Amino acid sequence: MQGLSGKYYVKELRYDGRALVDGSITPTPGSLLEIVIDDKAATLTGTVAGLDKPGSRAVIMAAKWPPVQDQHGTFLIMSGGASADQQGRFQIAGLAPGEYRVVALSPSGGARPNMDVLVRLFSSGQIVTLDQRGLQDVSLKLTEP
Repeated sequence: MQGLSGKYYVKELRYDGRALVDGSITPTPGSLLEIVIDDKAATLTGTVAGLDKPGSRAVIMAAKWPPVQDQHGTFLIMSGGASADQQGRFQIAGLAPGEYRVVALSPSGGARPNMDVLVRLFSSGQIVTLDQRGLQDVSLKLTEP
């Protein structure tokens, strides 16, 4: 969710008092949508390297794992992303505690991989477990879609 500082994350979405599992709703008049915010966000930092040189400007993506199943099949909820600096360093703040798969992609001129490619990439991505208010540092290698 945009506008939250790195100290907060969206803990849960509730619709008419029930937690939304897949994040999708069909709004009806008089219904109530609640966004539950928590202040125990985790932060992921690290570096990206590829082919013996820093992975400058690499795109880092983190997805909560395992992916959510909805009535139409698997879909990923992207939890965070960042771009590496010239030295290959990155930081993603405001992540909910839990397990993630993290990948670093070469910049591709703004083209984003399709959902099937993303699921494949994340399936083999680096596994990271974040605690409440945790800070974890990882080293990533560039992944090609």
